[in-house]
Amino acid sequence: QSFCVRAGSGIGNLGYGVISQTITNFFMFYGTAVLGLSGGVVGLIVAISTLWDGVSDCFIGGLSDRVKLGKLGYRNGYMLIATIGMSVVNLLIWNIPIEIADGVKYLWITICLILIETFNTLFATPYMALGNDIAKSANNKTLLQIYKTVAFLIAIIIPSVLMAVFLPNSIEYPIGQLNPKGYSKISVVSSIICLVAGLICVFSTIKSANKVEHYNKSGKVGFKGLIVQFYSTLKLPRIRKLIFGYALAQIPSVILTGLGLHFFTYCFLCSSKQITVLLVSLILGTIVSQPVWFALSKKMNRKQSLINSIFVALIGIFIVVFVYLFRFSLLELSYYIIIFAVFVCGFGSGGLYSLPLSLYGDEIDKLNKSNNENMSATYLGAITLFANLASSFVLFVVGIMLDIVGFDSKVEIQSLLVQTFLAIMLFAGVVFAFVGAVLFFSTYDLKKRNIKHKEKQIE
Repeated sequence: QSFCVRAGSGIGNLGYGVISQTITNFFMFYGTAVLGLSGGVVGLIVAISTLWDGVSDCFIGGLSDRVKLGKLGYRNGYMLIATIGMSVVNLLIWNIPIEIADGVKYLWITICLILIETFNTLFATPYMALGNDIAKSANNKTLLQIYKTVAFLIAIIIPSVLMAVFLPNSIEYPIGQLNPKGYSKISVVSSIICLVAGLICVFSTIKSANKVEHYNKSGKVGFKGLIVQFYSTLKLPRIRKLIFGYALAQIPSVILTGLGLHFFTYCFLCSSKQITVLLVSLILGTIVSQPVWFALSKKMNRKQSLINSIFVALIGIFIVVFVYLFRFSLLELSYYIIIFAVFVCGFGSGGLYSLPLSLYGDEIDKLNKSNNENMSATYLGAITLFANLASSFVLFVVGIMLDIVGFDSKVEIQSLLVQTFLAIMLFAGVVFAFVGAVLFFSTYDLKKRNIKHKEKQIE
């Protein structure tokens, strides 16, 4: 595919990524520290919406595979509807009046989060399938995934920059992150970005999307049939290993975004600008790593490059652990070491954004050919479902643990015990998830697939 198609496809990740990352990065903090709601309840609501995001993949994936929306085709029409929906609901979720009753707040965030996750799925599942449809070779899949990854990483940086701009420390709000008006301004900017980027993605890829052959047997969508086909993918060991490995590999980012703002705000007393610098350092590391992991995946193989990237990320995490343990001795130097540590984390985690989905894309192509059906969105819905299942469980646990350890949104300086528990939750969760991901990815037999591919070429 051409550069324009790659760039147009990639920018789609910027659009919906800005909104999803703003919610992922800030909402747990916003709900507990700004709105003053229970961490356990907020965590439960976020977990339910995330779970719904995964479950809805089952139906929306099948819908996108089988039902064409006029000239916009099997993918782009759904993406267009989702872009508009996300842009509108995003404005509602960050403009909750502080003075209304807590019960109304809970209802408000529940409705908005479920709607935003529905539109998120309506965009993301067809969008992922579109990329797999138009990129056929292994290198093209990895390359296109890198374009999408870079756009998504920029989407992660944008909320952090907006936080520094709209949530500065002031006389009224010594901790700028507690200013509710700032989140309202952030929502306006992120919705505009989502709308513009989404429209560019939809209309720049229509021509390539319409060239893809959809040879499905029926245009009808039977919910029971979709469920059966959806879960049948788990019976395939190679698919299962990639799905579970990918789900575990996503947990560290969920923990870091769901708990990271609490951790750096209350354990290291970082200002919004300092946190922005840390997040930018993390994303820069991830962006810089993309050509490195792409080159290594061609030199050795994608599986080994993927495992190596996890080990690099673990090194960064252990540096953060070291700094936290000796922060009173290191004093101001600790912040600069953390900047380096999160850069290393980002460099390592860069491989997790492109390589697993590239491997999974190869498996999808094999299944499509063997079944004589283009079910890319359905199969991609499976990996998204389990990633969201893992994320929803972790977010629920994080919310419960904030209540258990005694986090108090009304206190600007948390007790040393609360700080210690925040650190333990963050470090232990990240390390456990990464180790689990390595165990699953290491059992994926890449050579077996290559041997079969060569045998077919000889025949």
